Amino acid sequence: MYKFSDGYLTFLKTRVTETQHSLEECVTKTGGNQPVALRLCDGNAQTSAFWRDPIIRDCKVNSDVNKQLDHLSDYPVTKDNVNGIAKAFLDLTDDPSSLDSEGIESSADVLDSIIGVGDTSSTTTEQVVLAVNNLLQVPASAFGAPTNSSSRLVQSLEKQVSYALSRGGNFSSVAGSLGVEAFNLPLATLSGGLLFATIYNESGSGALTEDSIVTLTGGDGVRDENIETKIYLPGAIVDLLPSPPENDHLPVSFGIYQKSTLFQSKSVREGKTKQRVVGSRIVTAAFHGVRVENLPLNSSVVSTFRLTTNVAEGRRIAEETRECVFWDFTLNHGIGDWSNAGCQTVSTDSLGLTTCSCNHLTSFAVLVDIYGQKKSSPALDIISKIGCGVSIIGLLVTLGIYLSIESLRVKIPSRILICLCFSLLCLYLIFLVGIEQTSSGHGCLVVAVLLHYFTLASLAWMAVEATNLYLYLVKVFNIQRRHFVLKASAVAWGVPLLIVIIILSVDYTQYQNTSFCYLKTGNAFYYGQLLVLGIVVVYNTAIFILVMANMYRPGKLRGSAHMRQRLMTRAQNAIAICNLVGLTWVFGILTVFESSSFAFQVLFSVFNSLQGLFIFLLFCVRQETTRVVLARCVRRRARAALKISFSSLKKYNSGTRYPSQDKLIQLPNRSLTMSTSPDDDQEHPFCVPVMDSGFGMASGTNLHR
Repeated sequence: MYKFSDGYLTFLKTRVTETQHSLEECVTKTGGNQPVALRLCDGNAQTSAFWRDPIIRDCKVNSDVNKQLDHLSDYPVTKDNVNGIAKAFLDLTDDPSSLDSEGIESSADVLDSIIGVGDTSSTTTEQVVLAVNNLLQVPASAFGAPTNSSSRLVQSLEKQVSYALSRGGNFSSVAGSLGVEAFNLPLATLSGGLLFATIYNESGSGALTEDSIVTLTGGDGVRDENIETKIYLPGAIVDLLPSPPENDHLPVSFGIYQKSTLFQSKSVREGKTKQRVVGSRIVTAAFHGVRVENLPLNSSVVSTFRLTTNVAEGRRIAEETRECVFWDFTLNHGIGDWSNAGCQTVSTDSLGLTTCSCNHLTSFAVLVDIYGQKKSSPALDIISKIGCGVSIIGLLVTLGIYLSIESLRVKIPSRILICLCFSLLCLYLIFLVGIEQTSSGHGCLVVAVLLHYFTLASLAWMAVEATNLYLYLVKVFNIQRRHFVLKASAVAWGVPLLIVIIILSVDYTQYQNTSFCYLKTGNAFYYGQLLVLGIVVVYNTAIFILVMANMYRPGKLRGSAHMRQRLMTRAQNAIAICNLVGLTWVFGILTVFESSSFAFQVLFSVFNSLQGLFIFLLFCVRQETTRVVLARCVRRRARAALKISFSSLKKYNSGTRYPSQDKLIQLPNRSLTMSTSPDDDQEHPFCVPVMDSGFGMASGTNLHR
């Protein structure tokens, strides 16, 4: 008998290290049929048996189970009482709906204490599996903000299974939402490959049973139409192990989670990728005591997943939106999150099957877009490719004009434009050729690095153009700004290079993306791409506001009306192209985060196709100076063509006798005399053909001479 504030509690005689429930039960609606308390009989061979203080349930409220778990986490766990603690833990998690975030945190603490003992008994391991199965039923809303407690529960389960295998033999436990199969297998058996699969439950309940789990050696003998999830470990993995296991036996375990309750993704939960959810069951595989990673392509781990009913039902999940991922316990400062590093989506089909290939072992699953959107469609692909082609042509023509005409290329604004065009041209060419080359690991990484670099460089040159406008129109520096372009080049080419080098040095896998060859979503993307974009857009906006305010202020712009109009046009062109490029990347970013991303994909594709074309229209067609120079260049080429024509005619007629030579008309020299303005000849040497002293009849020579 145990006396407490509300009366007495009765506990039957029990063995040392076992837990006993009180005979008294709660009679209220919320706690009915539950024992009022549970108590641990502690002790060992050296000390006599004694009762621990009971953990008393508050029968008036369900939330008391969280307090009891907190009390249990304070119990000292030893090899003698670990089985009793595990039993008490299982009992307290029997009602998952009563748990909240504190109860889940306490559960992780209790399980850590149990694992800390290193008990190898199958009884303790079975109780741990059943308790974790109970925790899988906890409502997602009970978890609160993501913490590392859920990842700790998964890791503790894996450790306990490895302890059970250390005794030799095998272990198997199947509950409704969790199944574990663990073996000590001879290396000779593993050399033929190992398959773990779950097949359809004939009852249709979706719950796991012993009959729904299959483990086969020697190959893949399960038809895809019968499976829910399967993972195949090729025999070649054995030859890649860093050291041979003891006794030529290798401990290997598989696990299957029917629910993703314990895989609380911060990025999904907080909406950074809010259209993405776990669309499959979660399968785990591990060689205990051996770290398996960086497997070659011919020895990669292949897994196949069928979309879960709750995700696929009533929705059309586009094949392109499925992504093979694994749970990375190191992300988010130990909280864990989904990552696609080292995994590739091999194939998908309309039946809901997705096949993945990964170069390591861990917990695998498939993420899907529950809105059923495609990441890209044939129409968008065509628009993007045509748009890139149009931009490339526009940029090439613009570069050709500005590089070939000396009077244009020597000016600071023109040199800035040339650098911007070159950066955008490289960006579009690499995008067009390499964005989809995900099958080439190192090649895709190089493409991702170059795309990121030239994206940042293009943004930097837009900022340089804004700065130059500010210095010229607001500060009104009349003197030549010495070495401005050289200094700007050091910043615009150097800072993006520094950012890329830092990301490569810290974590080069940020450039490994199985969907397309570009920087994947993560801290590197947020700080190395979004932050830079935001800074440049805000900076340019502020500069352009100052510039336009200064230009429209009476008396601020000096010079003739023609000169003021040219400055106004230049500022308008710069603002237009910077806003166009900025908006393009804003729409590109929104395609990643918004559930209605299809509209943003269309906008991104259209705006992307306009960049090179608009640069050509604004800085070549609309620019008066450029039009004049181009027209002069065209006239000179036409005159050069005429010279060649008349020279040919002169050579043809040089040996011909005419009956009436005296009647030939002498053409005036001025009618075909080309302008020899020093300005024309010196500023535009590219357009001036190599000439002798005459131009056909321009010297005044008659045909009959």
